[in-house]
Amino acid sequence: MDNSTLDKEDYEKMVNLTPQILYMAYFDGRIKYANPAFNNVFGYSNGEVKELNIFSIIHPDDKNNLNNTLLLAHKEQQDIVNLEFRYKCKDGNFKWLSWNIKFEWDKGIIYGAGRDVSNKRDLEQTVYESNEKLNAIIENISEALFIFDKDGNYTTLNKSARDIFPSTVDNFSSLGASLKDNKYYDIFGDLIAHEDMPGFRILRGEKISGYRVMKTNNTSITFYDINGIPIYDDKGNFIAGIQCLNNVTENVLHEKILQSQFDLLHKTIDTLDLPFIRLSYPDFSITDINQKALNIIEGLNPKMNSIDIVKGRNYTDIITEFDKTYIFHHFQMIKDKKETSYIKYKELIVFGEKTFVNVLYQPILGLEGDIKQVIAIILDITKETRAKLQLEKNLKMQEEFFINISHEIKTPLNVIFSTTQLFDLYMKNNSLIENQDKLEKYIKVITQNCNRQSKLVNNLVDLSKIQSGFFKLHMSNTNIVSVVEEIVQSVSEYVENKGLKIIFDTDIEEKIIACDPTNIERVMLNLISNAIKFSMQGDEIFVNIHDKVHSVEIFVKDTGIGIESAYLDVIFERFRQVDKSLFRNVEGSGIGLCLVKSIVELHGGSINLESEIGKGSKFTIELPNRIVSVPSDTIENKSIKSDLQTINIEFSDIYS
Repeated sequence: MDNSTLDKEDYEKMVNLTPQILYMAYFDGRIKYANPAFNNVFGYSNGEVKELNIFSIIHPDDKNNLNNTLLLAHKEQQDIVNLEFRYKCKDGNFKWLSWNIKFEWDKGIIYGAGRDVSNKRDLEQTVYESNEKLNAIIENISEALFIFDKDGNYTTLNKSARDIFPSTVDNFSSLGASLKDNKYYDIFGDLIAHEDMPGFRILRGEKISGYRVMKTNNTSITFYDINGIPIYDDKGNFIAGIQCLNNVTENVLHEKILQSQFDLLHKTIDTLDLPFIRLSYPDFSITDINQKALNIIEGLNPKMNSIDIVKGRNYTDIITEFDKTYIFHHFQMIKDKKETSYIKYKELIVFGEKTFVNVLYQPILGLEGDIKQVIAIILDITKETRAKLQLEKNLKMQEEFFINISHEIKTPLNVIFSTTQLFDLYMKNNSLIENQDKLEKYIKVITQNCNRQSKLVNNLVDLSKIQSGFFKLHMSNTNIVSVVEEIVQSVSEYVENKGLKIIFDTDIEEKIIACDPTNIERVMLNLISNAIKFSMQGDEIFVNIHDKVHSVEIFVKDTGIGIESAYLDVIFERFRQVDKSLFRNVEGSGIGLCLVKSIVELHGGSINLESEIGKGSKFTIELPNRIVSVPSDTIENKSIKSDLQTINIEFSDIYS
């Protein structure tokens, strides 16, 4: 089928299918016909399109250009013109449309065929803005930028480049122009030949990176770091060279100053009592170390006993706890945040002893902010750490103590309160006489719990006095054998009533030493009380005295259930006591043995404990063999007979 045979219906189908925007309008702008593509682009229906004027929807800023174009076309009777303007759509937005317009001057008809070029226009605008930004960046960067063509002629010099050669900038048209008034030297001080200048090397296809030169003339000396690269087209032809100069004069001078300061600092640190290690980066090899640090490393590894052996070794091979990956990450954070240092806490075994240290890692940064070296300074914090651990331990013990004290205070009070309520009930019922046997039992309970409170208060007060230095001993020259023997005799009946045996033995009948008999009695009653608590019916308690010439030993030994080894080192500490949930009939605040130890030590003596589960315990007191000067009427062979009230108080936390 040829074109001559197409009917109207065929043409309409073709027009409706084309993505090309088509319209027919009168010279006054009224639209006679528009195809579906027109409707889709502008968003109007067929009915709405017929009410449009093609000239009324053009952007106001483009109307003058349109009018001028139409007037020129009419004047010159042009058949076809090309237009590209913005048109308003139904939704209020504007689109860029490119038109081919044909005029039928004799019929007064305009034919338009167009396409939407909004995306192209947006892209062109984006490219334009990007070029403007790029040009602004190039012009204002601190580095001097030179761009030249394949003939070595400069095509672009930014402001920093023009500022380097202000007096010759008008004649500064090609590579080598600056050599007339300046000389250039490399880092070794050798004059750089004309053909070896960085620009000519780039022209020959070389890439230049970090090439430092010194420029001299009659007035100044300047240092530059030069980077450059050749640019090629897709066929491999050289089309441009880019050369960038960074003025590093100030940095070079600072480097020299810093190096001299670093050398001085290193010499100073080497003489200090401070472990110091210098490490390479990023491989962390030891490049320098002082004697103090060497001593620590030798303590970690005896084979590392000289500076020559240690130098060059990897730090991670010596400090095995060193986490290189973590340190790398932290150093990067130091660079980013401009922080100064990083301290890593470590626990080391130096010469077999646990040592706590803080290791301060200080990165040494280069001029460009990159890490060049790492300084490791080791701070021994063993004393501080042990003190902290001891404080934490004491606080925990103190917390346990106060919980226990609360129980010790509350329990007797509850017993007493309950008993008084029962007394009150009997009185109200007039049944005191009928319940006399019970009342006697309850009175004993009240008395025992009052004694417990009295013992607790006495111990707390005396322990506080000892800690503050106000506790006083009343020393006299006394026969310690008689004192201990009489105490044993005083409690023997009580002990036997508990189903136990107490046996006293001595290898000397008399031993006069300086002591406070009252407080010795307190010590002995406390130890015997402990022996009773941790013994079962049928067990035996032994109290022995042994003369060691320069001292006297007093043993309190039982065959009871014993004490776990875990408690042996702490049982004399304040706030500590054996876990009483493990044993029956055991009460107490946990300060009795601490008070015993304090009283013994105030006498200049010592006390220790040996114990084994299932076999019993043995307390050993050692008192010095010495006397004090006393008035002539002082009785040295002083007799002390423990009264029932004293025994009841000291034994008040023992229950049947």
